[in-house]
Amino acid sequence: MAKNKNALRKHYIGPYKEATPDTPPTAEEYLWLAKGLKTSSPENDEETDDSAYFDGDGTKEEMVISKRRGRTFEGHRDYSDKAQNFVAEKEDEVGDDLVVWYKEVSSDGKTQKEGLARLSEIEIGDGEASELETIKFKVVWTRKPKKSAVVPG
Repeated sequence: MAKNKNALRKHYIGPYKEATPDTPPTAEEYLWLAKGLKTSSPENDEETDDSAYFDGDGTKEEMVISKRRGRTFEGHRDYSDKAQNFVAEKEDEVGDDLVVWYKEVSSDGKTQKEGLARLSEIEIGDGEASELETIKFKVVWTRKPKKSAVVPG
């Protein structure tokens, strides 16, 4: 069985354009979230409903009725990185100014998930004086992302 390192999973962030809300960024507009970032953690939030039915034995079934997915990224702040700068520029924004495009490519490079997302919990600079400056943020899809095959480019 093939095993892949987490570093092979690629994460991209790009601008949302109000004039063309359903059009993802071009390859040139997408920014690779990688430089200085050490960890990526799933952000999953599910809302469920438990119900028992008469066609069963009375045991409740858990049904997922809503799901929200995304990632939290953490690492060292690098002022030369365009992706980190894109996130940092949104540190003080609220509402729709935090809407972005987010794309995640599987570690085998065969499939991707892409869709509108929202940035939150942007934190820059934390820790002791002797430590490197940090960056931390969360990006969560605002609806179910579109899953597709990666087209070699």
